[in-house]
Amino acid sequence: MEYEIHVTVSNSNVVSFINDCQTIGVKPIVIETEKEEDYNKQVMTSSKHSGDSYMVTLKNISNHLKEKGYLIIREKVEIRPLPIKNDNHIYYESHFRLKLSKEFDRNILKVLCKNHNFHLSKNLFKKAVDFDYQMITFRHYNLSFDGFNTVINNMKEELMKLKIPFDKVEIEECVYDSNIKVDKNWI
Repeated sequence: MEYEIHVTVSNSNVVSFINDCQTIGVKPIVIETEKEEDYNKQVMTSSKHSGDSYMVTLKNISNHLKEKGYLIIREKVEIRPLPIKNDNHIYYESHFRLKLSKEFDRNILKVLCKNHNFHLSKNLFKKAVDFDYQMITFRHYNLSFDGFNTVINNMKEELMKLKIPFDKVEIEECVYDSNIKVDKNWI
């Protein structure tokens, strides 16, 4: 099985975090979430793995971070979803990476997201010169995989109608989340 691990930490020194992640062998990410002009930063790791022991791998990464003095806020494991929910299914989640022109009216996107229950965020490390990267996320706890895909395909159509370019769409199934409350002010 292929899976992705995210460990969110309480940290204000991003430079140290980047260096420590490099030492541990994980990718550092700082996500800025947005809801109604309220912004929140989540400092986390990202790493992709394969095998059956995702909890062992997760605990190993968390222990390395604890040894470096980090307070763990959240541990999360995501897998590539199959048509039938995993036995440990918590929710499906999708992330679109949009490429917005510098002149793009963000209010158009905010209305679209609000109407379709998507949420805005940015990876603060992902930058471009000619455009702005913008992430939109959809999460659902109860939909079937087919129902979830219908929502994602509808959003793709809406983005194309509005001529909003995107270069990446991820669809994930969360099978472990130690602190869903981290996202309560966002999702």
